Amino acid sequence: MLRRDIHLRVREARYLSISGGVVNFHIKIDKSGKVVERSLLRSSGDPHIDRAAMKVLGVGIQFPPFPSTIKSSSMDVSFPVRFPPR
Repeated sequence: MLRRDIHLRVREARYLSISGGVVNFHIKIDKSGKVVERSLLRSSGDPHIDRAAMKVLGVGIQFPPFPSTIKSSSMDVSFPVRFPPR
């Protein structure tokens, strides 16, 4: 579910760069599904893509809440985000 939501956000932002690139990202999500922290682990080398990634996965973005089977109060997730060229 989280992967699908991120993919949809990236797909909308990909038009901001001609060359495309990959940004390595870290986000922290609280139990309600809200992004409470984010950081860029590795730049794509293109400042337009880096800014788009920070906007797409910004603090305050809402994902679905954790299922009741997950007892932790937050989740740290690190992943690459690929922005395909236009």
